[in-house]
Amino acid sequence: MTAPLLKVEDLSKSYVDPKGRRVEALRGVSFEIAPGEVLGVVGESGCGKTTLGRTIMRLMEPDTGRIWLCGEDFAAKSGAALKAARREVQMVFQDPFGSLNPRHSVGAIIAEPLIVHGRLGARERVAELLDLVGLPPDAGARYPHEFSGGQRQRIAIARALALSPKLIIADEPVSALDVSIQSQILNLIADLRERLGLAMLFISHDLSVIRHVSDRIAVMKDGLIVEIGPAARVFEAPEHPYARSLLASMPRLPDA
Repeated sequence: MTAPLLKVEDLSKSYVDPKGRRVEALRGVSFEIAPGEVLGVVGESGCGKTTLGRTIMRLMEPDTGRIWLCGEDFAAKSGAALKAARREVQMVFQDPFGSLNPRHSVGAIIAEPLIVHGRLGARERVAELLDLVGLPPDAGARYPHEFSGGQRQRIAIARALALSPKLIIADEPVSALDVSIQSQILNLIADLRERLGLAMLFISHDLSVIRHVSDRIAVMKDGLIVEIGPAARVFEAPEHPYARSLLASMPRLPDA
């Protein structure tokens, strides 16, 4: 049996909201992702799915729990060891403009992870990545404001792929885009997954998007995973009452 690429054990995270109330964003979340697998995480706003992605990425520190990445305790790493381990996991955010530095050229944005990690041949790698995500060679000399939302998300994806990670955490990567552009980015993600053998944690509030890209689906509610299983089974025959109501109430993208 293949060892999991990512293993999350009993992950918990709480914080105090602006009104002074303690919010339990994650409550003992556990799951695994195999190499090359896409796990879709779906749930309503406030269910904890974004906190889950950011905590796994170590942008937020968990209160309790373990995060195993490539067989190593990712949650216990710090300093140089954490920096090195982060080569294996990268994140694509919801807002393709807010996540890109408007003062830097696209080439500099994509090259930044390579420079931070001391990789040689940044210029050649940037050109390769632009081609990989379907952008013209001259895009590297331009700035984020010169591109559409879909093109900016392609730039963000290229940056995430710069270090050839094994795992991508995608947090609502198409929700800020028009439906017609969403399908283009989803097709790009599916193509990259197949070509590069990527594993993904794909977070979305939209089950139709999740079904398009996922091998398995995890349904979240109030900081808990209430159901997890193969995408076809969860989509066609959800077992948990909340999963059933979520599936029945959410709008879906029209079939292609």
